[in-house]
Amino acid sequence: MSWEHGIQKRRKTFPNINKEILDKEGYIEEYEAKILFYKFLRENPSFASELLTGIKLFPFQHMAIKSMMETDYFLGIWCLDQNEYVLSSEGFKKIKDIEIGDNVRSRNSVNGVSNKKVNPISKGLNICLQSGDSFKSKIGHKTLCYSDGEFLFKEVEELLIGDTIPIKMSTEIWGNKDITKDSDIKGSPYLFYLLGYVLGDGWVNQDGIHYCSENYEVQETIQNFIQDNGLKTYTRQRTGNLYFYEYSLHNRKLVKWLESFGWDKSLKSKNKIIPDMLLQCPREDLCSLIGGLFDADGYASFLNTSSKVGLKNTSLQLLRQVKMIFNNMGISSNLRKSGEHKGVPYYDLVISNDISSLKEFQDSIDFVVCHKKENLKKIIARSSTRNYQNNLIPEFSEILKKDGSRKKLTGKRGSWGKSFSQNNFDVLKNLSNETEKIINNIKNEKVIFSKIKSIEECETVSIDITVENEECYIGNGFVHHNSRGLSKSFSTAVYAILDAILHQGVHIGIISKSFRQAKMIFNKIEEISFSPKAELFAQAITRVSKSNDQWTMEIGRSKITALPLGDGEKLRGFRFQRMIIDELLLMPEKVLNEVIMPFLSVVENPTERQEIYDLETKLIDTGKMKEENRKQWPNNKIIGLSSASYRFEYLYKLYCQYESLILNKNDQDGAHRTIMHFSYDCAPDQLYDQNLINQAKATMSEAQFSREFGAVFTDDSSGYFKVSKMMECTIPDGEGQSVEVIGNPDDEYILSIDPSWSESESSDDFAMVLIKRDKNKSRGTIVHSYAMSGTNLKSHIVYLAYLLNYFNIVSIVADYNGGVQFINSCNESEIFKQMHIKLDVIDANFDDLQEYESGLREARNQYNLQTKKIVYLRKPSSQWIRYANESLQSAFDHKNIYFASSAMDDDYNMQRKSSIPIKDLKFIKNFDDNQPDGAKMIDFVEHQKDMMDLIKVECALIQVSTSIQGTQSFDLPYNLKKQRGADKARKDSYSALILGNWMISIHFDMMNQKAQNIQNTFMPILI
Repeated sequence: MSWEHGIQKRRKTFPNINKEILDKEGYIEEYEAKILFYKFLRENPSFASELLTGIKLFPFQHMAIKSMMETDYFLGIWCLDQNEYVLSSEGFKKIKDIEIGDNVRSRNSVNGVSNKKVNPISKGLNICLQSGDSFKSKIGHKTLCYSDGEFLFKEVEELLIGDTIPIKMSTEIWGNKDITKDSDIKGSPYLFYLLGYVLGDGWVNQDGIHYCSENYEVQETIQNFIQDNGLKTYTRQRTGNLYFYEYSLHNRKLVKWLESFGWDKSLKSKNKIIPDMLLQCPREDLCSLIGGLFDADGYASFLNTSSKVGLKNTSLQLLRQVKMIFNNMGISSNLRKSGEHKGVPYYDLVISNDISSLKEFQDSIDFVVCHKKENLKKIIARSSTRNYQNNLIPEFSEILKKDGSRKKLTGKRGSWGKSFSQNNFDVLKNLSNETEKIINNIKNEKVIFSKIKSIEECETVSIDITVENEECYIGNGFVHHNSRGLSKSFSTAVYAILDAILHQGVHIGIISKSFRQAKMIFNKIEEISFSPKAELFAQAITRVSKSNDQWTMEIGRSKITALPLGDGEKLRGFRFQRMIIDELLLMPEKVLNEVIMPFLSVVENPTERQEIYDLETKLIDTGKMKEENRKQWPNNKIIGLSSASYRFEYLYKLYCQYESLILNKNDQDGAHRTIMHFSYDCAPDQLYDQNLINQAKATMSEAQFSREFGAVFTDDSSGYFKVSKMMECTIPDGEGQSVEVIGNPDDEYILSIDPSWSESESSDDFAMVLIKRDKNKSRGTIVHSYAMSGTNLKSHIVYLAYLLNYFNIVSIVADYNGGVQFINSCNESEIFKQMHIKLDVIDANFDDLQEYESGLREARNQYNLQTKKIVYLRKPSSQWIRYANESLQSAFDHKNIYFASSAMDDDYNMQRKSSIPIKDLKFIKNFDDNQPDGAKMIDFVEHQKDMMDLIKVECALIQVSTSIQGTQSFDLPYNLKKQRGADKARKDSYSALILGNWMISIHFDMMNQKAQNIQNTFMPILI
């Protein structure tokens, strides 16, 4: 049925198994009961899903899965703050830097991240505990709490001041980052000690590192690093104190190195932080760093009546980072505001005075300054003789009271207090089994407890991640719950599970625009099986196998197989009874008609069907059976999932065919079809963040919002470059030039570059577009593209070197702004030197139309492919920008620029088997570098088709505007330009295409000029 608002007319009635069950009376045999229960599970996917997988379905998911199971053709048109730290296998990383495939610490072990979603700015809460630990999250986020002996997850909006939160301790997961790699700096504990000391009592400027000290032990320790690296110090007395000196290391190269891993020399003392990269270093390095910090700003106070060890600083964020490290080490501490000095607050991080925390600090960190070191020894000696009541469990005494008096349980007289210390667990006896179980759970969790001190409303840009197996992860010491997937892919994964279990012997195929996307659905199926609630489903899985180009899960006699789309011949070799096509919009029409649809013509068991048909015919002939009572065999199914698209695309044509067949009854057809539109407003409120909807309405055009959120097909785009024109310039898959990861030596290619120097994920893309030129005409085909943000310069250089080695590039054009520096960096790199490549720049003027021919001749005379003098740096003047955009629009209109098709069949196999340095190439942000080269090559080939789509999307967003001075600008819409973050709209691939399209005609005209052999004809004359 087609989705419309209100009550719909039922076009097909299916047997009501529930009514059949309700009408049963009396007792039934076990065999019949099993059959009825099986029918009940098939009829009720929500019940079956919760029973077998532990997943509760929304009503719209129930409706979708039921339709998938009962129809033959289904067409579906469908939380921590970003700066909070998560404990990963690489050390502490901000959640915004966590990628799919990373491993993070959960409650009990390390598990993989299977999904990530960046949320828009939304309302959130800042939760602060009495211990000083805190976190910020959006509304709806869940975190682990403790109440009455139980650990449970609560949504943050349900939390109240006074609630108890457990904080994970002694997780001991550390990174192995080597910050001195690829530098001249020699790493050592003394280096990290220096960094910690400078954080506490020093500063960095453009000339070097400076710090002050009155303790000779500090300078002796730092002097080891200075001598190891051949540096010099400059010393001067700061005050009248003969022992108080300022030390300076004047070395700009050292400062540049500090900045390379995130040290911000502009931060004042109240804003200082430990750079994120240092938090991914090994345990011993972080201990040395904290040691330097404590020798600068720390103290060990030993008095007759009290003693404590702590760290004072005006930077709250710095102390929270140290506390986070302490939690990981098992050092209990409390953070509080200590006072103010000249209007600036300062804070105190105090180590708990229990013997275990103090001993861990001494063994792992300790002081270098002698008087602090001696006081620490005295404090530890005092703590060892006293029973401090630390590591308290709030209200735990109420649990103990149920088992008896204090005398009975501890052997000592007295009354129970409100709280009980974990340090005293060992003295308890005569406990009930229930209390023993609670205590064991607390011990296994390895937590300390603290009550919520404050809850404040805030705005937050939050990020949801999904973690496999345990469905939770540790951030800032808190245990946070997974985000739950509710996408069309998730619903389809549930359908595949139920169909495979309830229809034994069925073979389900999963394909998509890329093998990576097909594997995502497969991963969701696996992820569901890992849940403790999916025990019945997990028991049904008999085998899972994963090769480079085929993933298979066997569930009893059923199979679920994920395949890459590119190898059509391999697809033809399979026979599926169910075919799931994700992103149907991007499925080539030729593949759908010639490969996918024939699946439906081959039945699962033809011999058995014929035998039964013959037997039924005999019964009908003898009058013992009627024609309408013949056995109805289930048909094969195709399930297509997609976002809505434009009306001129093939998906809309297919949609109209389905709708016509549904609305116009055809008794001869015999197939059941369903179309479902999943608009955001027919989904439950829990599924969508209303802030996301509001932001989308504000930043998208009405047509774009209708497609993405309303599941509505729309007409052409409203940008300067029409989507319909670009689609006409897109070569159909399997019918011509395909994308390439290795070039034909006989062909010629033009490379265009729009560089970006920032390594921030929210920066512009570093974009490169490779165009195969037509030697006989001024036109070309885009066959390869690269666009990466948040990547270092070396990765860009490596990629350019790969392109130069594996494609016959005859001309390069780059944006002058950034291109000069990039070309120079390439030439100076070891990579280019080892390849004996030095790119040279052509100096010619093409802007003066009257002197255009002269400029071409000048360029032709300088051009030299052998010496790689093939680079032209284009200065983007306003006049040229207008001309270049008009030229690209004309190229689309007259089909002088084409987008390559997907690599299919022979092209696909040739490309994916190419011998290129795939290990060295970084082309996707969220990528698993540990996967085999063969699998990475499949992703690389398929990724190039995604890049073709990216260029078209960026071009479609471009709008032209005219200033009051009459100057035209071509840019993103104003609302999109305001976007920030890693997923913001960009136009860098479009910019690279503008350069490349312009260079096609320049190169063609230039090569039609004859190179002149200019000789020196000057004759010196003596006057």
